[in-house]
Amino acid sequence: MSISPKGDVTVLADKYEGKKFNSPNDLWIDSKGGVYFSDPRYGNREGMEQDGEHVYYLTPDRGQVIRVTSDLVRPNGVIGTPNGRRLYIADHGASKTYVYTVNKDGTLADKQEFAPEGSDGMTIDAQGNVYLTTKVVAVYSRKGEKAQEIQVPESPANVTFGGPDNQTLFITARTSLYSVPMRVKGAATPVRSDGQAAKPKAIKEPRRPKKASRVSVRRSSARLIRILRHSCAVLVLLSAADQSSSSRRAHRFHGSESKGPTGCRVTSGYGGL
Repeated sequence: MSISPKGDVTVLADKYEGKKFNSPNDLWIDSKGGVYFSDPRYGNREGMEQDGEHVYYLTPDRGQVIRVTSDLVRPNGVIGTPNGRRLYIADHGASKTYVYTVNKDGTLADKQEFAPEGSDGMTIDAQGNVYLTTKVVAVYSRKGEKAQEIQVPESPANVTFGGPDNQTLFITARTSLYSVPMRVKGAATPVRSDGQAAKPKAIKEPRRPKKASRVSVRRSSARLIRILRHSCAVLVLLSAADQSSSSRRAHRFHGSESKGPTGCRVTSGYGGL
């Protein structure tokens, strides 16, 4: 579904071939405005109408839903490259992550194993490194080689880049939200708010991220990360955190309403939308 700035909710897709989806989970929007989304089923499988757990593509004109994978166990995380040529899909059920070539019509081809582990949410940086969430945040180079692990006090559930310079890594865990000031920027978002395709900018020298800091939240981490991706919430969190060179500790928010150093109002651990 989509939510307009005025709060109007529009259902974009709820069925495939007349049968309800399982539990749409993660999504990625390409430069044309098409949407890739995973549809796993965790927990109770009663009432499941689909014949399995798959990944779909909602066309830019919103007129068609295409099933783009049919051989995965339980797909979860989905992320694409800014140029739209490659799509990464984490098969959480098979503990593997795959990379595909994206065809012009949005369908996928040339499936290859990318990493020998699955993931919940995932993201990508400007150098093409892919970040998977397992017991740690595992960073893989674009060639599928593990480059680094980012240790988190709790098992991470999702991850995304944000902040005014797109150079802060936000990690949702079981009870908390963590932020990591990075020396590498996140990949450019394919679709900006003005509807124009963003052009990615590569960074030449890879460097190690700094130690994670913690921001307690009271919302479900799985839902929160999706809010952060497409709202001002991530900007409110970042502006409320001290990003000066002398102190990079994130502020902890304790529900109700408070104000960060910049005067931003914070409600229940994240900025009012």
